[in-house]
Amino acid sequence: MSRLKKILTYLALTVAGLLALALIANAYFVWVTGKRLEERLSKLRAAGEPASLAEIGAIRAPAGKNAADVLENIKPELQALIKEINPVLAKATADDPRPNPFPVDDHKTLEQAFANHPKVLPGLHEAAECIVYHSRLNYQLAGPAFLSELLTWVQLLREATNVLDTQERLQLQRKDYGGAMRTCLTSLRLTRVCDGEPMVISHLVILATRSVAVRMANEVLRAGPVSPDLHRQLEAELARHDTFDGLRRSLVTERAFGLQTMDENMGGSWFTRAYVNDNKCQYLDLMAEWIEKANGSYAQFKEQETGIQQGTITFRYVLLQLLAPAVMKIQEADYRARCLVRCLRVLNALIADKVQEVPAKVMALDLPADAITDPYTGQPLVVKKIDGQWVIYGLGPNLKDDGGNFEKLEDIGLGPVKK
Repeated sequence: MSRLKKILTYLALTVAGLLALALIANAYFVWVTGKRLEERLSKLRAAGEPASLAEIGAIRAPAGKNAADVLENIKPELQALIKEINPVLAKATADDPRPNPFPVDDHKTLEQAFANHPKVLPGLHEAAECIVYHSRLNYQLAGPAFLSELLTWVQLLREATNVLDTQERLQLQRKDYGGAMRTCLTSLRLTRVCDGEPMVISHLVILATRSVAVRMANEVLRAGPVSPDLHRQLEAELARHDTFDGLRRSLVTERAFGLQTMDENMGGSWFTRAYVNDNKCQYLDLMAEWIEKANGSYAQFKEQETGIQQGTITFRYVLLQLLAPAVMKIQEADYRARCLVRCLRVLNALIADKVQEVPAKVMALDLPADAITDPYTGQPLVVKKIDGQWVIYGLGPNLKDDGGNFEKLEDIGLGPVKK
């Protein structure tokens, strides 16, 4: 009996000793990881960059008329208009996703829908002329609730873009080419003004609406003549879109949202704090690299993507394994949208200058060097004429010339509008 008692005593002492060592080790790792985390957070604070939703909300909006207020005022009528035009737009099929022109009955229905809601188009033009966009988001909410509220504002921009897209098509059907181009400019300006909402999901919508506006302008330029002043306005507006600022801003605010989400979902117990701190440090390091390279070359982006795919992120960082592909996708979409903007700048210059033959060098056009550069390769964009129509493109993610094949995004660019 005494022997069993000794064994149990030894076991108890051993377990107690191991537990004490574990507690000491955990305390050490909490201290080490906490110190590393505080160093990174201190750098963010010193740079004036947010580390939570509340800190994003505390950033003051510039003074000026707020486009978000204008959109909020017309929101009920905008959504009522959307309900009227959606049944007509839903008639599009996979074979004919964008009927051109609208059938007579559909054309009348759409024209009447716009007449029924006369405040919408002037409201969108007014919002597009604002210099400030500061939506009334509640930055004190928890992550999931904030995301839900954010999506309602994001959806509003999508609806506004759909309305402008439909209006442009109606104007083309009336052969009002100048009016259609002014609608395209409104769509581009509204997209630019609204490019300030936090997180990558907002920037993804901005890229989508920008691409819609580029497609609209491509249609108008190929449909009929517009005034030299509208050509100049289009070039000036496109130059404002050819920037990395929106991508960088979305990553900075995504980082703040991610930190708060980690606190909400991974925080709590002292025993897991070292693990949480370590994940936060890794998250901040990875986001810092993405933000720093946001305006880098496509080759740098692919190198970074390859490193992640080959296991830069270990099994310890489960959240980052989910986040990394999403950020890679948003960066890929950003290159695609930038390439489309540059292709449109070239097309606009060709048509404005009444160029008939393919120039020996794209540099001969009166455009800045960046405007004619393929963001995928750093070389000039490809400019061709096929069946009398301009085809302008970059080589796309596969980095090879597929002859202007846009069907599966093998090349990225603009070609003639399909009838």
